[in-house]
Amino acid sequence: MKKVLNLLFNDFTNDNRVLKESRTLQSNGFDVILLATHFKKELPKEEVIEGFKVRRINVGRIRRKALYMLMTYMLFLLLLLLKSL
Repeated sequence: MKKVLNLLFNDFTNDNRVLKESRTLQSNGFDVILLATHFKKELPKEEVIEGFKVRRINVGRIRRKALYMLMTYMLFLLLLLLKSL
C-alpha cells in the first residue's frame, strides 16, 4: 500500500480541507499519516481519526509566527534549489 504524509502547521482540530483530502486519499487505497504541530497540550500526541494516523510533534516554546516564518523561508530555499536544477 502506498503511503502519503500530510504536513500541517496546526494541531489538526478543525481543518476540513485536510480532512477531505485525507478521506479521498484513503478511499483510493493510500495509507495516510498526518503530521501536525502540538501546541495544544490537551490533545493526544498520537491518535487515529477516521482510519488515518495523526501524529503531533511538540514544537517547544517557539511562537507560531516565528515558526511560520522559518517554515516559509525553508520552503522558499527548497523551491529555489529545485529551480536551479
